[in-house]
Amino acid sequence: ADKDGKAAAGFGTNGYVRLSLGMNAEITKLTMQGSKILALGWAAKSATDATKEMLLVRFNSDGSVDTTFGTSGIIRFANPGGFTGDTRGTAALWDGSSLFVAGPAYRGATSLNDMMIWRLN
Repeated sequence: ADKDGKAAAGFGTNGYVRLSLGMNAEITKLTMQGSKILALGWAAKSATDATKEMLLVRFNSDGSVDTTFGTSGIIRFANPGGFTGDTRGTAALWDGSSLFVAGPAYRGATSLNDMMIWRLN
């Protein structure tokens, strides 16, 4: 936004970006990696499988998806057992190059969660 609160004309379409994954999805955390925007969130595995997966999407400074990151700009985090309703995760940069992502790991029938941490270079 500019100093008057108007959307930035050079970002996405009319100042916003909408990424459709074809299923339920939500962004829960944003962080920066240099001039890139990292959006951490979750999405259902598919239109027919509601099991949630944590995912990370990297955008360029103009709002376009950075297709050099992960698979077409998206990294999906495998989790044995999948995620349940609690899909809060977090991300942090370390030394400017390594990215850590953490979130809950559902154990299954015990209804207990473990912690999972991934390191991306």
